[in-house]
Amino acid sequence: MPFCAGSPAAAALTAEVIVSMGCSPLSCGGLSRAALLESAAVFAVGVWWSGGKARHVSPAPAPGGVDDEP
Repeated sequence: MPFCAGSPAAAALTAEVIVSMGCSPLSCGGLSRAALLESAAVFAVGVWWSGGKARHVSPAPAPGGVDDEP
């Protein structure tokens, strides 16, 4: 689950809450990036709501790989 936090302590607490819900935390940076993350979530929900699959818009990287490798 992607999240943004304003301090290392807030990031640690947020990650702990996310793990307690059975999800994997994914830090996306500080609060300056929160609006970008929210916009991406709105887009993904819109794709899903219209019948598409949001995972096709933003698929997970391959196991052990990085999406932006040449």
